[in-house]
Amino acid sequence: MNADLLVQARGLTVRYGTKTAVDDLSFTIPKGRVVGLLGHNGAGKTTLMKALVGLLQAQGELQVLGLNPVRDRVALLQSACYIPDVAVLPRWARVSELITLMSGLHPRFSAERARELLRRTSVGLGDKVKSLSKGMVAQAHLALIASIDARLMILDEP
Repeated sequence: MNADLLVQARGLTVRYGTKTAVDDLSFTIPKGRVVGLLGHNGAGKTTLMKALVGLLQAQGELQVLGLNPVRDRVALLQSACYIPDVAVLPRWARVSELITLMSGLHPRFSAERARELLRRTSVGLGDKVKSLSKGMVAQAHLALIASIDARLMILDEP
C-alpha cells in the first residue's frame, strides 16, 4: 500500500454478527483532501469511521497514515483525531479546565490555538460545560480537537 496516502482501503468489510454494515469498500484518500461521507441512517458511515480509528475490526486491507488501525492504534492516535457523533465532555468542568486537561493529555495540543478558536465562538473560557447548549458543547469540542496538530481529523457529524 502507498505510504503517501492518508487512508487506503481495499475490500473493506465490517460486520456486526450476521449484519453487514460496510460491504467490500475500496477507496484511497490522498493528503490535502477533505472528504465527506453522505448516506442515509444505517448506511455504515459511523461504522467506517470507527474502523478507521481502530475501534472496530474490519476484514480486508486498511491502512490509516500507513498504520493498521487496530494493531497500531496508540501510534495512530498520536497523529490522528476522532470526534464521535456525540460530543462527550465532563459536565462539571469549565472550558478553561478542559484546555488545561488537554495540555497534559496530548503532546501535540496547543492551548493557545484552542483559546484562539474559542474566541470565534460564543463559548467562554469560564463557562461550565453543563451550562452550554448542545451546539456550544460541539463548538468547544471541535475547538479542543482542532487544537491538536494532527495529520488526519475524522469528524462524525461535527
